[in-house]
Amino acid sequence: MYEEPEEITVNKLQEKIKELEGKLAVTTVERDEARAEVTRLENVVKSGQPDPIKSLFGKTIHPPKATGLEE
Repeated sequence: MYEEPEEITVNKLQEKIKELEGKLAVTTVERDEARAEVTRLENVVKSGQPDPIKSLFGKTIHPPKATGLEE
């Protein structure tokens, strides 16, 4: 069955760009959080001391993830 191609409009393109920018922002935040955690753990290993966060709380506490929904 033949289907007409969806009409591409400026509004649809702008919506798609906004959606992709939101996803990019979330993955950028996740990458930065992961890098910060790696740096923190590297510093713990270099110091030879127990992990202070695990020592205090019994487990590593992670900050809440960004959802990209804030505007």
